[in-house]
Amino acid sequence: MKNIIKLSVLSLLLGVGITSCDLDRYPENSIASEMSLTSVSDASKWNTGFIASFRARLYGEMAMNPDKQADQLNPSCDFGNRSGEIHGWVNFNSDENEIATAWSNLYKGLINPNFFIANHKNIQVEEKDRDEMNMYIADAHFVRAYYYSELALRFGSPYKAATASQDLCVPLVLKYDIYDKPARATNEVIYGQIFADLEQADKLFASIGDSKLKTKLQGKAQSNIFTRDAISALKARTYLYMSEWQKAYAEAAKLIASKRYPLIKPDLKAMEAMWRNDESSEEIMMMSISRPDELPNSIAYFGASSIKEKKKKYPVCSPDWLPTQWMIDLFDAKDLRKNIYFDASQMTFYGGYKYKGLTVISKFKGNPLYAANTTDQAWGIIPNSVIAPKAFRIAETYLIAAEAAYKLNDEANAKKYLNALRKSRGLADVTVSGDALFQEIKDERTRELAFEGFRLWDLRRWGMPMERHDHQTLKGNYDFLTKDFLNTKIPANHYKMVWAIPYRDLQTNPNLKGQQNPGW
Repeated sequence: MKNIIKLSVLSLLLGVGITSCDLDRYPENSIASEMSLTSVSDASKWNTGFIASFRARLYGEMAMNPDKQADQLNPSCDFGNRSGEIHGWVNFNSDENEIATAWSNLYKGLINPNFFIANHKNIQVEEKDRDEMNMYIADAHFVRAYYYSELALRFGSPYKAATASQDLCVPLVLKYDIYDKPARATNEVIYGQIFADLEQADKLFASIGDSKLKTKLQGKAQSNIFTRDAISALKARTYLYMSEWQKAYAEAAKLIASKRYPLIKPDLKAMEAMWRNDESSEEIMMMSISRPDELPNSIAYFGASSIKEKKKKYPVCSPDWLPTQWMIDLFDAKDLRKNIYFDASQMTFYGGYKYKGLTVISKFKGNPLYAANTTDQAWGIIPNSVIAPKAFRIAETYLIAAEAAYKLNDEANAKKYLNALRKSRGLADVTVSGDALFQEIKDERTRELAFEGFRLWDLRRWGMPMERHDHQTLKGNYDFLTKDFLNTKIPANHYKMVWAIPYRDLQTNPNLKGQQNPGW
């Protein structure tokens, strides 16, 4: 019986399939796998699918769920216990949807690149198409590396070089086989695979002969394709999580030194353009989106509503999640990000009551170009939190360089990279040393990457506890918050900072028996 592989709706719309195929023989939404990849034209359509699939695994709950578990957010009284278990920690178990969905989405993402890598050699490629084909193969290796880096981050044992050959990570799946039930591989194997894929992608990009294509694939600001610079950014990020300081520093410093991604000028309009209009020089890779069919996941913290306060016609927000007062206060008044990341001008409605002046998260307010409602009488444009996903930002790279330099006892370069970023954000230089300098690096990372899904993993690798700090109040009142979780304190290195292998996978895969993460 022929093996059938389901392709994405996008790929089907783009015409993946062979005209000679007898459509009566196959389901309308599927084609035989051996018929789906027979030409460079087919490969192009698969590549479009890789990019769309990659975009679908950015932002949304992939970023929000780790942050809901961490210390930057408080739930409103109307949040309906959505993600209450992950936020509350105590009842957060291995059968939670947040765990299962992340695991499933990432492994599903591996299906197409795995199939492509295993079967692209069946295509007869003419010399004139060699560069194009090599680009598609490189992209498949890149996305596979990215998905494994995300799986390892969430579900694998935190990387330690001394025990990497024994510490369990995640199952290694390199071929499409619906009957396969793999056990967990070690950190040594999974991280080895990540870097093997990245090296292969980089080698293929470097082999491109066409000069224009080669330049494009090196990378430029706001690239919406995979590039060699995106490879460097992912390497730097992964080395940081591995505490491989020398390698992290080398990759980050190289990328910064290219000067292809200059930090924006310390100007509020430039900061606003970055986060409201998707316009800046800092984006190493930013996904292409368009209405109505090519929209991304959103980080929906702003909570804009068409409800209006009757007397004064105030536009209002009613988000499920609010920033803690501690998080708001971490930003100096001169910090250009503060006016972009937070908005205190909205009228909010909770529990049938109205609160004026409550601070909401507006970092992901949304690009007006992608607003669904553009004619509301109060708002004009109702923001819907849709912006182009910023897969890799040079700001993160500066922070990696600063932290890695500090860990290498190179305080001069740690300050150089840290202060370059601070200057761009309207802040004065840091002059402290030692532990105080490391605290400044951590605080700057917390500010710059706020609400982008990094905080939980940073607490874990810094060996810090998760403490819900000061929450917002209005004249001493905080009835707008759910009070159950305001004082949650979780000790450093708590076992739930590594997510469980999903319960359903443990039940259906006998080879995972005895391989659950400790404590779950």
